[in-house]
Amino acid sequence: MDEKEQKEAEEKAAEEVEAAKAASGTDDAKDRDKPKEQDQEKSPSMIDGAILAAEALKKENDRKEDLLDREEKLQSQMILGGKGFAGQSPKKEMSEEDVKKAKAAEFFKDTALGDAIAQTK
Repeated sequence: MDEKEQKEAEEKAAEEVEAAKAASGTDDAKDRDKPKEQDQEKSPSMIDGAILAAEALKKENDRKEDLLDREEKLQSQMILGGKGFAGQSPKKEMSEEDVKKAKAAEFFKDTALGDAIAQTK
């Protein structure tokens, strides 16, 4: 009886394997019929993948460079037009006299002379 049970178990396992193959749509005969060349043509090699990645990287770098050029042009137009960044007006360049007054006010800060300098502004 042991041999009969073993044969039945083997047959049952073989049927389950065939059923699983039928359900998944794969067949050993199909796999054997495919030439290896077709498999190689379908899957790109590492070199092909690297070439594609390099092309994509180059395109992305070109796009970013164009965006940077546009941003620089807009910034220069804003500065020439008297507009600052984020809604702030650009800082006016200080004359030498204004720089001296600012330095003196900072130096004499919290003194009577510093208060007098601050009032002259």
